[in-house]
Amino acid sequence: MADIFISYSRQDLPRARHIEHALSQCGWSVFWDRDLLPGEGYRSAIEHELKEARCVIVLWSSTSVKSEWVIDEAESGKQNDCLVSVLIDDIEMPLGFRQGQAARLIDWTGEVENEQFQLLCRRLPLLISPDARAEEASQD
Repeated sequence: MADIFISYSRQDLPRARHIEHALSQCGWSVFWDRDLLPGEGYRSAIEHELKEARCVIVLWSSTSVKSEWVIDEAESGKQNDCLVSVLIDDIEMPLGFRQGQAARLIDWTGEVENEQFQLLCRRLPLLISPDARAEEASQD
């Protein structure tokens, strides 16, 4: 089970790679569809990883806002209270996802010291740590 599931549009692959690499450098385990094995059932593997991930990071771009796959994956993260939105283009997120704050990694080139990336990293332990999730649930 990965700490983080990354959802992105195929056209954003180079930027998704930057984010996956930086998150891995910070010690998080990351699943994204590039990890699927040849012959593995795409739909069932994605569904399994979405259910198991402790955090779903959605990379919102001009192309991903039009992707039904990305919107479905974002909805799964939202329903499981583990969605983190990241803007990689200066766009408006789809209806239903605008209420939460999004990290702004527009024009980001992969520096882990970047202020917005650090804000993203400060949010992750609150979602990924089992103790933090149990404490959050008890406050509801």
